[in-house]
Amino acid sequence: MSSSFDLEIENIENDDGDNSSSRELGSVLFWNPVVQTLTIMSLVSIVGWTAFMGAGGVVEPFVLTAPLDESPESIVLSIYAHTNTQHLISNAILIGLVGGIISLSSSWFRFHLFFVITGSLSGIAQLVVMEYYGTAPPALGA
Repeated sequence: MSSSFDLEIENIENDDGDNSSSRELGSVLFWNPVVQTLTIMSLVSIVGWTAFMGAGGVVEPFVLTAPLDESPESIVLSIYAHTNTQHLISNAILIGLVGGIISLSSSWFRFHLFFVITGSLSGIAQLVVMEYYGTAPPALGA
């Protein structure tokens, strides 16, 4: 929060026409964990959609399926991958709103750690509970 306030003060003080304020804004956006997360989600989803077009959509290692030990990288990749653009956009809106609030009181590292840990635990919990009931559908998305 103080960085955006400092940015506004710099914009007022640097009124001599130089480009330092736009460089500051670029730095702020680059280090914003919400922007980073949305970028990663978009890239992973696009790779999942295009790399496996002939295979019928998003497939391993992007989809979290049981048993977990067959494809452990899917625990993290499934958080960032999405089924289609509607799925990606709906998750992005929620992450933009809620993540924006959370990022104000957290560092970028803690934000990403929180995102990966809670996403992994929720995906694993979904598989374990659904496996108990006999149906374990694949998990995908943030």
